[in-house]
Amino acid sequence: MESILQNHPDPNLIYQQTLPTFRTALHVATLAGHVKIVEELVKLMTEESLGMQDCFGNTALFYAAIVGITKMAEIMINKNKRLITIANGEGYLPIVQACILNHKDMTHYLYRVILESKHDLASQEYSRHGSLLLQYSIESQMFESLPASDEIQSQNGQKNTMLQGTRFICS
Repeated sequence: MESILQNHPDPNLIYQQTLPTFRTALHVATLAGHVKIVEELVKLMTEESLGMQDCFGNTALFYAAIVGITKMAEIMINKNKRLITIANGEGYLPIVQACILNHKDMTHYLYRVILESKHDLASQEYSRHGSLLLQYSIESQMFESLPASDEIQSQNGQKNTMLQGTRFICS
C-alpha cells in the first residue's frame, strides 16, 4: 500500500471519494476489517478528513461500529476525538449503531470515550442519542442499574451525567 501511495501522482488519493457511494479508502478498509490498512491511512490523513461522510452520512468510525472492531475505532479516535459526535444520515451516533448490533466491546469503548470527554448524552444537544442508547442497551441486554457517571470524570474534572445511574456490562 505504501508504494501505491508514494508513487501515485495525486497526493490527495487517500481523500478521494468514489462514486456512487462517496466512500474513501478509509471507509472501504474499515468495512473490510483491515486494521493495518486503517492504521496506515489514519496516519496519513488529517484530523478533519477522518470525519468525511459517504452518501449515507457514515464516517469510517461509524463503519468501525458496524463491523465491531474496537481497535479500528481506537486508532481513529486517538487522532480525532470529535468523531464520536458525528451522526450518520439517519441521525445515529456510532455508539448507538454499535449497541444496535450488539457489539458489546465496541459499545463499552465508545461509552467510555464519551464519559471521558466533555460530551454529555444527557444534555439537550445529545439527549436524543442518550435516549436511543438507553433503549437499545436495554434491548441488547447491555444495561444494568448501577452508578456509572461516578466512575469516570471528564478531561476537565467534571463528572459526566450521561445516563446517570446506569452502567453498561461488558462481558
